[in-house]
Amino acid sequence: MSAVATPVPFGARYATTPGFVALFSEANSLVEQTAAYLDGAGRRDAASLEPEAAHAYAQEGMRLTTRLMRLMSWLILRRAVADGDMTPEEADAERRKSMGFVEPTPTLETIAMLPEILGALIGAAARLELRILHIDASEALDAPRPSPVRRELSLLRAAFSGQPQTPRKASRGLVAPPAVNANGDYPPGQMMGA
Repeated sequence: MSAVATPVPFGARYATTPGFVALFSEANSLVEQTAAYLDGAGRRDAASLEPEAAHAYAQEGMRLTTRLMRLMSWLILRRAVADGDMTPEEADAERRKSMGFVEPTPTLETIAMLPEILGALIGAAARLELRILHIDASEALDAPRPSPVRRELSLLRAAFSGQPQTPRKASRGLVAPPAVNANGDYPPGQMMGA
C-alpha cells in the first residue's frame, strides 16, 4: 500500500529555510544602511539640494522608511509563526494591515533629482519589496479555498435525493434560479422567467 503524499504548503515552511534567514538579514541590513544614511550623510546631501529636490528628498525618504518598516513587519510575522509565537491566522490578520498598501515608486525624473545613494537605497528597497510580494502571493496560493465543484456536487446530490435545496446566492448581478422540488418542478408562483 502506498502512502498518499500531501504537499507541504510553501508558506508553512519558508520561514525555517536558509533563504528566509538570508532575506531577513538582507532586509535588516538595508534598514540599517538607510537609517545610517538618512541620519548622517543624507542630512548633508539634503542641505545642498534645490528646494524642489529637497522636497522630493523628504518625501522619498519617508516613503522609503515606510516601505522598509512594512517589509520588516512582514518578515517578523513570518518568523513569529515559525517560532510558534503567533498562529498563522493572527499573522495573516496583521499581514493584511501592513501589506495592504504598496508605496508608490518614484519616477525616474524624481530619482534623478535625488542624491545617488538615496536613489540606490530606494531601488534596493523596491526590489526587496517585489521579492516579498512574490513570496506573499505564493503563500496566498497555499490557503485553502472552498471548492466550487464540491458545492455544485452537493447541490446535485440534494436535488436527486429529495432534500429541499437552498437557493444559490446571486453573484455578479445575476439572479439566482428558483429552487425546484424533488420532482424537478418549480413551486407555484416561481416559474422560470416569470
